[in-house]
Amino acid sequence: MKIPQQTLEDEGRKSLLIVVLSVLFAGVTNWFIVPYGLYSGGILGFCQLIRTLITEATGVKPPFDYAGLLYYAVNIPIMIVVSRLMGKRYFAKTILCVTAQSLGMALIPIPSTIPIASPLAAVLVGGILRGALVGLCMKYGANDGGMDLVAILMLQKDRHITVGNLNLIINAALYIAMGIHFNLTTVVYSLISSAMMAYALDRFYSQGINVEVHIITRQDPGELNSMILKELHRSVTTWDGMGIYAGKPVHILYVVLNKYEVAALRRLVRLYEPDAFLVETQGVTVGGNFEKHLG
Repeated sequence: MKIPQQTLEDEGRKSLLIVVLSVLFAGVTNWFIVPYGLYSGGILGFCQLIRTLITEATGVKPPFDYAGLLYYAVNIPIMIVVSRLMGKRYFAKTILCVTAQSLGMALIPIPSTIPIASPLAAVLVGGILRGALVGLCMKYGANDGGMDLVAILMLQKDRHITVGNLNLIINAALYIAMGIHFNLTTVVYSLISSAMMAYALDRFYSQGINVEVHIITRQDPGELNSMILKELHRSVTTWDGMGIYAGKPVHILYVVLNKYEVAALRRLVRLYEPDAFLVETQGVTVGGNFEKHLG
C-alpha cells in the first residue's frame, strides 16, 4: 500500500527532529556531565564507567569520549533482537535516535574547562535538559535505547518483571560500583543528575504509553480471552461483527494495555489465533479504573 505524501513528509520532519534532538542530548552530556567526572544512569552509565576503567588501566586517553561508541555497540544486538517486536517506523526512528546520540557523544568535543563553576548547578541544568530532549524524541516516536529496549525484550519472557525494578537493579549495581571505585560525592551528584533527568522526562513525555488493540478473528476467542486475563491481567471487551469482504461473521476483541505488554499480547495471539487481524493504536488517553502495571 502506497504511503500518502503528507505522511511521508510528516515522518521525514519527525525523523530530522529526532536526529537534531539526539545530537543536542549528546552535546549536553559532554558539556554538563562528562567534564565533572559524573555518570548517567542505566546502560549508558555502565558504558561511561567501563570507559573510565579502561582509560585508568591502559593510561591511554583518546581525543574523544568512546563511551558513546560502547553504548552503541551494546545497543546493536539488543535492537536486532527487539526489532521483531516493534513497528517498522518506530524501529527506524529508534535506530536514528541511538545512532545520533552515540556518534554525538563520541564526536562532540568535551570542554577543557568546566562550563559552570558549581557542579550542583551543572547537574541540575544537564539533568533537566537531557530529560527534556529524550522526552521530545519519544514524543516524535523514537526510543533512546538502553534499558527501555531491554525491558521490551525481558517483559516478553516474564510478565512479573517491571521497568521500574529493572532500572532499580541496574542503577543500584552501577552506583554501588561507583561508590567503591570513586567517592560518595560522585555518586550523589550522578544520582541528582539522573533524578532531574527522570523528572524532566516525565514532564515532557509520559513513559507509560497506553496502546489500544483491536483483534478481529473468525475463531471462538474464548481461550485467547482467558489467556489475556491470566497472563497479562487485562480485561477484554468483545462484540460480534461481520466481515464485509468475506461475508462471514467475526469476533472483535478490544483491549487496552501498556506499550511494554504489546509484545506479550502478540505472542498470545500468534499462539491461539494465528490468523487473527490486529490493529494497534499508541498513545491513547485512558481514564477511570485502568491499572498501570509498569512503572
